[in-house]
Amino acid sequence: MNKNECPKCGSKNTARIFYGMPEFTDDLINQIENGEIVLGGCTMTQNSKDYVCNDCSFEWGEQTASKLKEVFDDWSKEEEKMEAAAIQRGPLKAIVNQLGWTKCPFCGTKFSTKSKMSWDGVKHNYCKTRLVLDYE
Repeated sequence: MNKNECPKCGSKNTARIFYGMPEFTDDLINQIENGEIVLGGCTMTQNSKDYVCNDCSFEWGEQTASKLKEVFDDWSKEEEKMEAAAIQRGPLKAIVNQLGWTKCPFCGTKFSTKSKMSWDGVKHNYCKTRLVLDYE
């Protein structure tokens, strides 16, 4: 049995469980629609599973503490790279509409400047780009 074969029913129609807040690219959407990836939610614990069977819904493959640390370390390194690139890029100008929404000129993501998840008052939290806001 390979790791992508369901240990319960033997099906090879399995999917990798993806945790976190994904960027919904065309590739990711296709993988979800084709049953290759299933979204597991934003929270990953030591009891989270790696795979799910698309035929019998059995989940397996325990996430371990070391794997969680590895994921966190990778994420932290990526955050540091994004932060450094944003600092090097310098601040960019963004126009804010009357409802407080803007579009990041770097990554193209629309977000509310009222949302602390998207905007910390200096930078766009998704791509770390520093923004100078201009209000309509």
